[in-house]
Amino acid sequence: MRYIIILITAILFIFTACKKNDVDQLFDGNPEARVSDTLKLVKDELVSAEYGWIGGIQTGSRGGYGFYMHFKENDEVEMLSDFSDETASELQSSTYRLSFNFFTSLVFDTYNYITLMHDPVPGVAGGAAGSGYRSDIEYSFQRISGDSIIFSGKKYKHPLILIRASKEEQESYLNGKLKDFKNQFKEFYNDNYQFAYLGEEGQSRFGVELDYDRKSIQISKINEQSGIDTVIAVPFYYTPNSIELINGPEWNNKVITGLQLGSNNALDIVYKDGDREALNTQGLPLYDITEVFNYNKNFNKVIWRTIPEVNETKHIYEEMSDLFLASGRQINEMYFELRSSTAARFYIHYTAISSGSDFIAEATYRYRLEGDRLFITHDENNGNWDTRSTQIRPADELFGKGNKNDEREFVIEWTTSSDKSVKIPIGAIRSVDTPESLIYGALGK
Repeated sequence: MRYIIILITAILFIFTACKKNDVDQLFDGNPEARVSDTLKLVKDELVSAEYGWIGGIQTGSRGGYGFYMHFKENDEVEMLSDFSDETASELQSSTYRLSFNFFTSLVFDTYNYITLMHDPVPGVAGGAAGSGYRSDIEYSFQRISGDSIIFSGKKYKHPLILIRASKEEQESYLNGKLKDFKNQFKEFYNDNYQFAYLGEEGQSRFGVELDYDRKSIQISKINEQSGIDTVIAVPFYYTPNSIELINGPEWNNKVITGLQLGSNNALDIVYKDGDREALNTQGLPLYDITEVFNYNKNFNKVIWRTIPEVNETKHIYEEMSDLFLASGRQINEMYFELRSSTAARFYIHYTAISSGSDFIAEATYRYRLEGDRLFITHDENNGNWDTRSTQIRPADELFGKGNKNDEREFVIEWTTSSDKSVKIPIGAIRSVDTPESLIYGALGK
């Protein structure tokens, strides 16, 4: 006991005898100096790239976007983006700054191609009211790794990756090759591929579904029964000679990093180790809709989105969107969902354009599913569904309303588009009694 008391007294004496500067040295400099050093480190790294940076960001709702950035010592940054043909060819100058608020952050503080993704006004870049693409304008510094700097969005936590550009890569960006490659790639892919995959038919395959609109690639591991074992959406962005994936998946124990135009009229998957593998293609979806669509399967929603040239005579989702817009309201999200083994719902999230106020209108249904046949009976709906009865009429006519004994029969199937740029499977719920009446869209979860 006496020994313990002596030991504690000695420790206390050591710490009370320390001067403030002695304690600071234990932590390798005072906090102000450490902050200043980190800010200088990041600034020096950004401006030291003589030929600029190749950048890629992930957004929360619209996939990935690519950039060329050249940071200057005077806090200006020159930028190109793959957002559009215009942003890919018109070099834009704006300002940036580095700040510290718990973390060292890169802030794009004047309007530019990065903040375009963040714009909360739907008419500017097509983002959702109030949230844009759920993308950041302030990014927390994470680390420097080789020729790359990694940041993370302060609010949405999605990555911003910067890779040092070579002189040749800089010249490609400045000479309009980003725009050229985007258009060249789309033309080649549209003409030669529909539903692309790795592997062999009749065996396990890797489905690769390119979605231009959402700037993402849906990667599906498809089993021999034409079902899906796993499915993920991987954001992508363009460079002047490739499509790059953000956090690409593995196939046969090798990480996929991107896609490039290959030889012999083929598109190549590019692996992290530099190997390539040509993509195969077929005209029909790689999986059976009845194997993947149910409340407990890979997909349980048919999600509204504008899909051009769908080969149908009636477009109920589109009709409802037009009716809402004509009444001064914009639909932000709309889908039909199998919520449980017996319950379904029709969900609409919309905004009153004049006030910016958001509302939810929804109706619930009882259902049973037998193979590809779906039997639906209306159950209940909320007050907003009734208030917007004029705009919601097409859904009520399709699924019924008010009569809990009115069971209607539908078939779950694929439909198609004649637009060559549509590379996603289009799921449909079609009325058996009136086959021209259906809802269709992308499948989701």
